[in-house]
Amino acid sequence: MALRAGFHGTVGQPSAQVIDGSLKFAGGTTGSSNQYLEHTFSSNGNRKTFTLSFWLKRSDVEAYPGIFFCGSSSVDPNNLHMYFNGDTLLLYSLKDGSNVRSYNTTQQFRDLSGWYHIVVAVDSTISSPALDRFKVYVNGDRVTEFSSSNHNAVDENTDFTINQSGKKLEIGLLRNSGGVLSYTYNGNMSQWYSIDGLALGPGYFGFTDPLTGTWRPKKFRAEGTTVNDGTQWSSLVDVSNATVNNGSAANLFDGDTTTKINITAGYIEIDLSSRDVQAGPEGIEVYNNEGGAYTSYQVNGGEVINWQASAGWMSMGGANSKINTIRINYLSGGGVNAAFAFRVNGVIMVDSTTTNLDFGTNGFYLPMDGNSPIGQDKSGKGNDFTPVNFGGSNSIDKASGALPILNTVNGGNHAVAGVRTDANASNLVLALPLVGRANDVSNQINSGSTTKSITVNNAVTNSTFSNFYGGSYYFDGSGDSLSVASSSDLGMGTGDFTVEAWVYPTSLASSDFIVCLSGSDSVFGYNSDGTLNIQLPSSGAPSLTQKGPVIVANKWNHFAVVRESGNLRGYVDGVLAATVDSATTDMGSSGTATIGDHPSLSREVTGYIQDVRIYKGVAKYTDSFVPASTNPDILPDTPSGVSGSSKLTKITDGAVAFGSTGYMTTTSSDYNPGTGDFAIEGYFRFPNNSGTRRAFINDTGTFGNNSLVIRQYNTGFEFYCGGTSFSDSGFNMAQWNHAMITRSGSTVRIFVNGELRATRTTSQSISCEPSNQMTIGGLYDSGGGSEYMQGHASNLRLTVGSIPTDYQTSSTTVGEMIFTPSSEPLTSTSQGANSSHVKLLCCQSNTSATAAVSSASLSTNNTVTATNFNPFNTDINTVRGQETGYCTINPLDNPGEAPYGNQGATILNGNLEISATGGSYAMRKGTLAVPSSGKFYYEATVNGSAASRSSSSQTSGIGLIKSNVITDGNAPITDNHTLWLGDNGYGKPFGSATRVDWFGATIDQGDILSFACDMDANTFEFKVNGISAQSGNINTTEPVHPFVFSSGTSNTNLTLNFGQKPFKFPPPDGFQPLNAANVRPETVIARPDQYFNITEWSGNNADPRQIDLGMAPDLIWVKTRNQTNWHWLSDSLRGTADKRYKLYSNDTTVEDTAPIYGQADSFNDFGFVAGGGTNDAGEHLSDSNKSGTNYVCWSWKAGGSKGTFNIDDVAYPSAAAAGLDGGSLDPSGASVGTKQGFSILKYSGASGAKSISHGLSQAPTFIIVKCISGVSSQNWTIYHKDLPTGDYLKFTTDDKTDYPMFNDSTPNSSTIPLGNDDQVSGSSGTYILYAWHDVPGLQKFGIYNSNGSTDGNFVELGFRPAILWIKSVVHEADTTSWCIFTDETYPNNPFQKPLYANRNINEGYRGNGTNEGTFDIDLLSNGFKLRTNVGEVNEGGANDTYVYCAWAKAPASNLYGGQSNAR
Repeated sequence: MALRAGFHGTVGQPSAQVIDGSLKFAGGTTGSSNQYLEHTFSSNGNRKTFTLSFWLKRSDVEAYPGIFFCGSSSVDPNNLHMYFNGDTLLLYSLKDGSNVRSYNTTQQFRDLSGWYHIVVAVDSTISSPALDRFKVYVNGDRVTEFSSSNHNAVDENTDFTINQSGKKLEIGLLRNSGGVLSYTYNGNMSQWYSIDGLALGPGYFGFTDPLTGTWRPKKFRAEGTTVNDGTQWSSLVDVSNATVNNGSAANLFDGDTTTKINITAGYIEIDLSSRDVQAGPEGIEVYNNEGGAYTSYQVNGGEVINWQASAGWMSMGGANSKINTIRINYLSGGGVNAAFAFRVNGVIMVDSTTTNLDFGTNGFYLPMDGNSPIGQDKSGKGNDFTPVNFGGSNSIDKASGALPILNTVNGGNHAVAGVRTDANASNLVLALPLVGRANDVSNQINSGSTTKSITVNNAVTNSTFSNFYGGSYYFDGSGDSLSVASSSDLGMGTGDFTVEAWVYPTSLASSDFIVCLSGSDSVFGYNSDGTLNIQLPSSGAPSLTQKGPVIVANKWNHFAVVRESGNLRGYVDGVLAATVDSATTDMGSSGTATIGDHPSLSREVTGYIQDVRIYKGVAKYTDSFVPASTNPDILPDTPSGVSGSSKLTKITDGAVAFGSTGYMTTTSSDYNPGTGDFAIEGYFRFPNNSGTRRAFINDTGTFGNNSLVIRQYNTGFEFYCGGTSFSDSGFNMAQWNHAMITRSGSTVRIFVNGELRATRTTSQSISCEPSNQMTIGGLYDSGGGSEYMQGHASNLRLTVGSIPTDYQTSSTTVGEMIFTPSSEPLTSTSQGANSSHVKLLCCQSNTSATAAVSSASLSTNNTVTATNFNPFNTDINTVRGQETGYCTINPLDNPGEAPYGNQGATILNGNLEISATGGSYAMRKGTLAVPSSGKFYYEATVNGSAASRSSSSQTSGIGLIKSNVITDGNAPITDNHTLWLGDNGYGKPFGSATRVDWFGATIDQGDILSFACDMDANTFEFKVNGISAQSGNINTTEPVHPFVFSSGTSNTNLTLNFGQKPFKFPPPDGFQPLNAANVRPETVIARPDQYFNITEWSGNNADPRQIDLGMAPDLIWVKTRNQTNWHWLSDSLRGTADKRYKLYSNDTTVEDTAPIYGQADSFNDFGFVAGGGTNDAGEHLSDSNKSGTNYVCWSWKAGGSKGTFNIDDVAYPSAAAAGLDGGSLDPSGASVGTKQGFSILKYSGASGAKSISHGLSQAPTFIIVKCISGVSSQNWTIYHKDLPTGDYLKFTTDDKTDYPMFNDSTPNSSTIPLGNDDQVSGSSGTYILYAWHDVPGLQKFGIYNSNGSTDGNFVELGFRPAILWIKSVVHEADTTSWCIFTDETYPNNPFQKPLYANRNINEGYRGNGTNEGTFDIDLLSNGFKLRTNVGEVNEGGANDTYVYCAWAKAPASNLYGGQSNAR
């Protein structure tokens, strides 16, 4: 049976594709790294017919980011390329090098929070309609509106450059007329398909999710057929009920859009129920080539669709469903009634034809999800792409090669004691981590390997540049190298071998050698253009064939060379880059090795090297692989998301963090070893590689004969024991190291990471002084302390009277590995310890710093805290979130022009890096608001030297900012709207305009700032390198966003991480990454259209006419779009079921019980029936269905109308029975929807201040009240939560008014206050009240400040708005109207023609009703962006503020694995 697009899941659900990641392209026009992929077609495919499908998420709106390019240059005949033309999407082709064919959309693609799915279907063999030769779909919908003057049809049977032998297809770039790369893509891509030979619709690659109504990815399967599975479709046509005057049923399915069937009476029915015809988002389409044709079509017995168009294709319905029947109906008076062809998912139905689904010769599938190497084709066709300028593909847990040598925690960010298991351990002969010191650890991995002696020639250790660990070795290009002593292990003979390393060149010379095996003069390196340079001994040395990626300067590159059965392969970042056939040269039986240079030639590397490995006798890599990275190009930001949460795995182990002056003390006579045996051990991590800091000491620091001390001394440890001492060096002290002193008899042994580093002899009695006291984390003395550790200690254990058996040895050979430090927390018996001899075991808890196994308690001094950062946490899911949308720096949060702007901002690296130029500040919010409940964490890495940040005015920092505040100039840093910590130790709490010296220390390049906020407890904590620097109360309950800023005078920038990469330090227990899955409230409305909907129609004078709203409404609001009619509102509490009364928002009159347009409209289960009638002159009377008039209806569902008092569609006999008697007034009618947060109340007023029960689960945030009878000409009264208490608005142009309409109070969780005024509760009046509160995924009410710029505020809503109201609260210039922006009216950005709640004018006018014109707003997947400076929404006065009310089209929250699509 044919497999076609549509639903293929269980219980009627589609098969959603779960995508593990996306590929980050860090391109653009500024700071671009020019990342792209390229492939040269090796043979001709189908150049006339093909499909391209891919998902992308933009990171900026720069000029011309290229999406794909095929051809030698932009003037290459019949080339094809696509790019963002600033904001629009442009598909471009050039005929014969001169005649342009460009498809430039009018739709603007400026949504940076959501994903776009783009499908390009090309079939130049189509004769008619010519414009169908090119079809572009976005999120399942075909784009039909193009602005380009060159939007002309491609010539029939055009052969494009795509699928042409010798032509190159490049993804992620744009080239100019000279073929020079001009712009690269900045953003993410995933799921790239090319189908050679088929023009398919989007339904093969995506589907509309019935749970959320959003477009979601579906994996294309090259199996089965298209709709054409061999069926003779014409045999299923029944013409017995029609009069056919021309053509036949066969003409419908002959694949020719010029042949037809005409009928003059009756109908034709096509029975497809026995076939599996699954339609995609366009439904089933019909082609009609008769001008003025007037035919109707019906699918599955549903809505009748009339053809009233010129020649072309039209959808008959049946979107995303199985097609069972098609009917062609004759309509009298319509002239010709015809059909020519039918199409499903882009494929025309043809009799007795089988079209197999196949990728074709040049087709490919690039998942870009991290489960395969970047650029590897997974279609089975072998059409691999070469990645250019990409690096480590994925995180350690998903990598298939290039894993770190050492054990690591936190996703490879920190090394710990011990080495990683290696599947090829038995062949490993050299392993140099190059972290802290140049030592070979191959013997620790492979006991059969000898430990090689390493000589360092001028190269120096570096703790800043590292792919793993936080360290590497630096080679300055002038004689720096590492020499490995001669060994038979390094003689490869004629057998297999592998050489690999990580290299970060700061420049590329003519020939830079990473590794040389001098015994055979074999060299492995790269040339000045980054191509690989692989040379075996000259005798019989074969030639090198370059195939793929090259080494790139200023990034970490993984380099590997393998020989397998005499053939050499070179890999760069896991991708095959070069080959050498028949490389069987004998490389000798022994030799030396040189790292970073040639032993006799000048071939020095300039840059950093790490993790050098040599394997003998094995080709470790037989195919391309996924290299590991702590800064991967694949991120878990995907268009599919996760169906559950993205919470981090809980960490159970712990350590103690010591602040700048923190230490612990403990006192017990048990701590005195005397002259006996003992072992003192622990895992220690210091802040950096300089300084003297104490980890452990048993006396006051005089270092007498009884001393026992472990401390840091610059790049090593210093040990004191019984009058003897030893200083060690060459360690990375900023990683976890296991250090230990033992004494057996009189022999003292000192170990670091299980390696015997020194022996000493002493029988001196060891005791704690004074008074049996020990100090951890500092040096205790009478002055209070010194030499503070300022780092971390974990699993400190003192054993007195014996040594754990695993540590016992008679060896005195320095450098010998005696044991492997434990990869699990220590216990009183682990490593063979005698539990009765373990006198102290502490620094293990992540909740209590003083928890210990000890005969005495521990006490803390100053900043000492328990932490879950420990040397045992190898689960990456404790420090990195799952697949979902992640917070980034928000490029839409552009503050605009001076004096509000800060124009020096540069945002790079997938919107995770910010820097400033000149003397300005670059400030931005994050893309996601911090929820009002929950615990959240994020980090920033400091880039730049501390010397440039010497004053409080030169700082960069992170924190929180109030959501409605504009990031304008320096103000957010110095006013009371922010909470931040800067990179020079300065900070500022909310409510303060003064910076304070919080941390009191300079923070240097590579340091990590972290911020944790507990929104339930209203507390925060800043840390620097995992050490607490400041904590306190947040001091605001207003909505907040993450905040980041950088100073142009500080010569620095910050790189943010919200959890899309492994955190450097684990968040505190219970704190989570800031992503779509985690910010989603526990309860969120998945289908907002069940509670709020928008319907549009054109009047046709039918009386009556059913208007389908998709629900039984409780409130409808109708407005003509092209006429100056009044707005009218009806609800289910006023009038009767068949005669609902009307109110008019642009007028103060009471309700209209006898509308001038005849019979009032009535409600039913599906919507409402448009009333009407005629007057004495025969004129049609209706304000909802008059011919020539276009209408829009906004409808809300509350609690139903089964009775007088309704709660959630349950009727109650009285207000008391409904629980609505809690106020001083009882309603006379009610409809309350608690789930959707909407209540309608009808009540009679009374004198004096009153209150009324609203029936909702929480306090309303937006209320509209209107007197409907008894008191005439009363204004509409509007409460909004963000107005000052005592102020209200009206449906007029007035700003807020200070008057106690709501009794100078605010609503609470049960009642609404009502003032003593005829507008809201006069004794003679009857009133209607509409009340809403914020509901995640459905509706939100808020406030923002203006900035007077056409690059205005971005306001996050947490959903894609279906309707947006905006009204000024304080406006310094002219008055403004209530703007209404409706997604349904203009589904593409920008939105330009609002309506106005307080005016009867039609679309296309300014709110004052006099100036015709437009102004732009973008409605986006997660909120809205102001693109105008007009007074209605963004005037820009110093005090101008606006309130908004928004209802959702689709939730942005990650629901069931999906989220709202980019708009």
